[in-house]
Amino acid sequence: MRLAPILIAFVLLPIACRQEHRDVSPPNLLISRFDTLVPQLLRRENVPGVQIAIIDSGRVAWSGSYGLTDKSSSSAVTDSTLFNIGSVSKSITAWAVMVLLNETDIPLDSPVQDHMTRWRFPASEYDTRLVTIRRLLNHTSGLSILPASESFSYPPTLEETVSRSYGSFGRLRLVHEPGTLFEYNNGNYLLLQMFIEDVSGIEFSSYVKSKVLDPLGMTRTTYAPADRQVNMNFAASGGVFTTAADLGKFIAATMTDASNQPGRNILSPETVHKMLTPENETGGRYGLGYKILHFYDELSLISHDGANPGWRAMFIADPEKGVGIVVLTNSDAGGKIVADIVCTWADRETEIELIGLCDGAEPIPKSQYAEDQ
Repeated sequence: MRLAPILIAFVLLPIACRQEHRDVSPPNLLISRFDTLVPQLLRRENVPGVQIAIIDSGRVAWSGSYGLTDKSSSSAVTDSTLFNIGSVSKSITAWAVMVLLNETDIPLDSPVQDHMTRWRFPASEYDTRLVTIRRLLNHTSGLSILPASESFSYPPTLEETVSRSYGSFGRLRLVHEPGTLFEYNNGNYLLLQMFIEDVSGIEFSSYVKSKVLDPLGMTRTTYAPADRQVNMNFAASGGVFTTAADLGKFIAATMTDASNQPGRNILSPETVHKMLTPENETGGRYGLGYKILHFYDELSLISHDGANPGWRAMFIADPEKGVGIVVLTNSDAGGKIVADIVCTWADRETEIELIGLCDGAEPIPKSQYAEDQ
């Protein structure tokens, strides 16, 4: 169960020794495989570094760090090194939205425009009241694509960003009947960011920190790392910086562990189940902030991947079994090693081959990259 070989010149980089890890409870054979495989992958694909976390029995059981913080550095990646996770941020945003709905009793199927004060939909032949909170979460809103690319410069405010026209993309507007087309779109999550701020009266990153990150013990996760300039307008769609262990805590929160139910008293188990259930309007491909991967009839997993310039990230998990994996990389080439790492884990955790994933996957279109953070 491996990717087809990729023909690429080997570039030898100094690979730091594996860092000391915490809570080593998965079988030593799996860790040993990573210790052998990952440095080889980093050299083969010229990727500086990677972090991995393993979720087992509904908790983060192990985390590992390999390689360097960047190609020009001799600094080793440690378990506290921050990685941008791109669109994996959307899953965290979805939790914040569901918390807010619970706090305010706003219905999931409520028209989002009823709750926004800073921006109104442009005139359209379609009914803008059909753009609901649910349809923003599951990418069936019918909105035009809002590009998030280093090719464009963006205004300083969120409302200006969603109002501006971007070349052939035009401005954010309703171009399809809501609920009739699944189309992955960063613009949906920019509007959810505005929705959270307009309803709560709190800046988006502060709301997420107080309602999701802090309660889950994600102490290293941030939208504004000290050493980087960030565009906060894309925080909800792709702005999270975190560690594999911290993100592992978030993934584990969808599961039952020895003492806690899914949701960890932040969301109810019923709400988490709803978020992880394939939405009919998406053709079963997406829940509320989560991708749903189907492998034959025997297995469905939750997942999300992320791609910002210089970063690639992915998680995949089986909440019912209480297992999952997080892989974070610090290179555009990181996608070339993610599947090999995930498939090494899947050899142990699944009984059937992850056809499609372990045979390679379509790259995310460049127009869908979040702004370079």
